[in-house]
Amino acid sequence: THMRGEPWDCSWDLMDGKSWRPFFSQSFPPRQLGTLQTSMKYEPLRDGGALFAELEAELEKDIMDAISTVRKRMYTPFNRRCSRVLKGLLKTLEDQILASYTNS
Repeated sequence: THMRGEPWDCSWDLMDGKSWRPFFSQSFPPRQLGTLQTSMKYEPLRDGGALFAELEAELEKDIMDAISTVRKRMYTPFNRRCSRVLKGLLKTLEDQILASYTNS
């Protein structure tokens, strides 16, 4: 056991028996608990293209907001044309990687 709970103060040497104890022991054996999780039903997306475009736009906005939050003191202009070029390059790289997997 550790004196403090912060991860940076813990000894991560798992071979050190003084710092780590097994969770289950003779006095506390493991129990089988029933699950409350229901089975999931997967359904195909009707309009996957629109969903992925919306997800991409939300992700781009979240990234830009995160960058702006970190750089509060300085205004960060975002180059939309550069962003489009990088997205096209990413798509090309994804297509090449997928093609290499299907060919091998």
